[in-house]
Amino acid sequence: KILTDIGFGKDFTLDYVQDGKEKSVQMVVTAGPLHYDSAPRYQDAALGITVRDLTYEVMRYFQRNPQDGGVIVSKVEPGSRASVTGIRPYEIITHINDRPVMSASNFEELTKGQKELRISVKRMMRGRVVKITLD
Repeated sequence: KILTDIGFGKDFTLDYVQDGKEKSVQMVVTAGPLHYDSAPRYQDAALGITVRDLTYEVMRYFQRNPQDGGVIVSKVEPGSRASVTGIRPYEIITHINDRPVMSASNFEELTKGQKELRISVKRMMRGRVVKITLD
């Protein structure tokens, strides 16, 4: 609560005692990483898929760096185009038509108005490319 009252992006000095000696350290208040359930998401009805931004916990689990980008598949509608091509929940989509995907909103931009999609999908250490044709 005290850090929230100080405000995100604000500097403060933390005074503490270690080994009987007073010490001070300069710090900055930053927001914690998003939780998976509250991460920004995008639902594509034509594909039958919902994707979310990668959060700290997801990147750590899948051993990815923030600069790697990608979105995680959070839901696949049964019988949808995505389902038929074998895309499953908790896979990471890294590229659409050879262009890197950095967020759920970026996924929306890259898929909008496309007739054919080449989607690079990664599950743990295995990757593949899925082709989907849209009407």
